[in-house]
Amino acid sequence: MKLKLGLLALVALPLSAWAQPYAGKTVTIIVGYKAGGGYDATARVLARHLPKHIPGKPTVIVQNMPGANSMIAANHVYNVVKPDGLTIGTFNRNLPVAQLTKVEGVKYDMTKFAWIGSAASECTILALRSDLPYRTVDDLRKAKQEAKKARKTERTESGAQGPEMGEVQETGASPDVWEWFSPSRSRTVTSEPRQRPPADAPDDWILLTDVAEDSDADETV
Repeated sequence: MKLKLGLLALVALPLSAWAQPYAGKTVTIIVGYKAGGGYDATARVLARHLPKHIPGKPTVIVQNMPGANSMIAANHVYNVVKPDGLTIGTFNRNLPVAQLTKVEGVKYDMTKFAWIGSAASECTILALRSDLPYRTVDDLRKAKQEAKKARKTERTESGAQGPEMGEVQETGASPDVWEWFSPSRSRTVTSEPRQRPPADAPDDWILLTDVAEDSDADETV
């Protein structure tokens, strides 16, 4: 009998650990906006109540990563954060549209995020006047490209030089470095892989480099 009880005790320990996979761990909710806004407030409410619904009751904290309408946070979660179940991202619900229309600075694939849920039930509708010539997303994309070309020609003819606000500047960077774009500074810089530029205000650096999904190096934020 003692032998049987001893075996049961040995088996019970790992089973208990398996049943509490998040015990003693910290889950981070990355918010794509600064503290005090609606997304931040919602995340902090979730952080307060989420632990009791996760096996092991982990600590849940909120990290604000504002900039580019939460695109910076989405790029960070997609390219830098390890997919170990300890990070939750909360971004603008229109970011899929930014990817679909190929907005500059998008370095994520929304179809590859693991969807957890939503704290709000809302709908986003894209409406156009019927007298406009656009009928598909491709029509809108082509119109944007034509408008950019026209604007570039206009600026060249007027003698303007350098990139316009919000325009990515090509640097011809080596594949061994990462490129970052700052809309407020209207310029691009390079860094060592996973080394974010200095976080002096405004910290709105957007990762431009296509990053391999299996890259496991650490980033200095």
